[in-house]
Amino acid sequence: MQTPGLLRAFAIPADVSALAGARREMTAALDAIGWDEQEAGRILLAGSEAVSNAIEHGSPEAGSVEIALEATGDQLVVRVRDHGRPGSATPVACDEEPPSTHIRGRGLLIMERLADSLAFTACDPAGTEVVLAFTPVSAMLTAPRQAA
Repeated sequence: MQTPGLLRAFAIPADVSALAGARREMTAALDAIGWDEQEAGRILLAGSEAVSNAIEHGSPEAGSVEIALEATGDQLVVRVRDHGRPGSATPVACDEEPPSTHIRGRGLLIMERLADSLAFTACDPAGTEVVLAFTPVSAMLTAPRQAA
């Protein structure tokens, strides 16, 4: 079990070119606490979807997206916050898959299926915070890995 607390917090420009850097930061945080590599994949995929959606749908041009990873006892929580875009609404859960002929529209579905819990909160003045919580499936959090 990991000691509760903030593991890593950072902001990226609201630009798809910054998505790879966000994934690297999330990966480094997961590696530092020894999260199982296979299970980390679901966190990285769901977290990347949340960041991608914040960039594409929730951030103004030249805006930023804030990302935080924290341990809460036996869970890992990923928070992704944008600053809003005029006309965009706070997302809601996705009940149905898009038709197989559509190449987009699966981000919310992916997040719902990979995270143990998913919540959307409207933030002042116009942004949205997505909160994804993950509980280890095959192993509890372990002590940080030793450098080779």
